[in-house]
Amino acid sequence: MVTIGSQEGWRPDAYELATELAIPIDEAAALNKFNKAKKVVPDGCFIAGTLVSTPDGFVEIQDLESGDLVYAYNFETGEVVEREVLETINNFTYYWIDVEIAAGTIVATRFHCFWVESENDWLYAIDLKPGMVVRLADGGLAEIEGTTMHELSQPEDTFNLEVAVDHNYFVGINSILVHNGDENGNSKKSEKPQHRYVIRDTQVQNPAGGSDAVKTGVSGTELNQNGTSGQANRQVNQFNKQEGVGRFQAEVVEKNVTGSDGQTSREKILASEQKAATELKEEGNSMSKHVRPKPGC
Repeated sequence: MVTIGSQEGWRPDAYELATELAIPIDEAAALNKFNKAKKVVPDGCFIAGTLVSTPDGFVEIQDLESGDLVYAYNFETGEVVEREVLETINNFTYYWIDVEIAAGTIVATRFHCFWVESENDWLYAIDLKPGMVVRLADGGLAEIEGTTMHELSQPEDTFNLEVAVDHNYFVGINSILVHNGDENGNSKKSEKPQHRYVIRDTQVQNPAGGSDAVKTGVSGTELNQNGTSGQANRQVNQFNKQEGVGRFQAEVVEKNVTGSDGQTSREKILASEQKAATELKEEGNSMSKHVRPKPGC
């Protein structure tokens, strides 16, 4: 490619004129401007120094490593549990959101998800409003007092965790429940393709003579290459560990559900799940492990 820095391909007089008229470009600044304009911004993390609740006390998020244990919330049991950090994630952002509550401020990127008890859903930091209520690790609740967004002139490092099984953890001095995802894959605003699955107990029969359905669930994560659901498989493994290896099995019954008629894909799959849960119960299945809300972001 011909550039002003090279005379190749130019007539001498044209090259001299182009050199005189050329405007110096700050390449780094131009790239930053492009990234911001195109929203090429990995976004779903926390600022360095954010405290994470662990069995060993509070640890700053940038100091955690794969294999470390953190506290997470299990929506199935309603308990705070120890979970392994599968991966640490370091990205960057041009925007910070100060999430202000009585005990302090959490600094997050715009699209990190917080569990909002008052909305019964995961919400982006940018969508949090004063008066909304968030969940704490000690079982208590805290009210959001306000949020403030800051736009940066240069990108700053961000940090996130991938947490096993429950995919959430607690941040801040008062331990607020947040999701480990940077995509809103499983909240009501998601436009990601969704799927629904049914988990059955192979040792118990329903009135029709088939295996008893114990729950149906949904997810906005991609299916595995073999067509199974990662979320369903994790739940099956948990149930089998508790009650007997090989006892529970999962089947994906709806795939690649997308939005239509004014509904997002997530809203559509949630409606399908609610209908299916009612029908499965009416058919005589126990639905003994069907609990809402489900984790995910």
